[in-house]
Amino acid sequence: MPRCLKVIGVAAAAGVLALAAVAAPAAAEPAWPASAAARALAAEIRVMRGDLRRLRDDAALTAAQAEGLRLRLAGALAALPWLRREAGHPPEREAVAALRRALAEDDRAALGAGLDTLAARHPLDLTGILPPDDRPEALALAAALHEAYCAGCHAAGAAAADVPLPARDLFAEAAEQPTEEFAARMLNGIRGDHVTALENPFAAGDLSALIAFYRRGPRGEPSRR
Repeated sequence: MPRCLKVIGVAAAAGVLALAAVAAPAAAEPAWPASAAARALAAEIRVMRGDLRRLRDDAALTAAQAEGLRLRLAGALAALPWLRREAGHPPEREAVAALRRALAEDDRAALGAGLDTLAARHPLDLTGILPPDDRPEALALAAALHEAYCAGCHAAGAAAADVPLPARDLFAEAAEQPTEEFAARMLNGIRGDHVTALENPFAAGDLSALIAFYRRGPRGEPSRR
């Protein structure tokens, strides 16, 4: 995106409680906190699942784009222990190593099963972002944000065949991806500049409006997804 933004692939009775304490593993993970770190971890898992799906199912991928997705998956898996630690969970390096081996061996079934397990363990809290805000005033705001920050790089047909990770048409992405995945990409993929310490500069309401805007398509027609 031009200006300051850039798109970059984050869960009664005393007897029952006593029984649960005995049955629980010693290193039980903390209860789900909707912290920024936990949200980033859960979002990244969904982005990885989406990248794998595209790698598996998108027949239009060029060799360069397929390699770009593999590299992005490798980078995300390498960062996964750190993301888990930041979110208050054990890094689980052995489990992550198994996922990295599955990617290296192109075992997409094993990689997909592992990512599905992680997604189930780390639900994505999109409070304030979903459902998309499709009120007229929200759509007007989103249109202005799109023109100011997104359209220059993410216009229709902008994706170059020989670029590993091209800036894709956001209307097309919103149409082809599950809403949760698209929201995860918007949440983790937008970065500011040094003024925002590279954090996503958009508020949850801005992202909600943008998701509604992109899901309506370039002609502004309501999505049936």
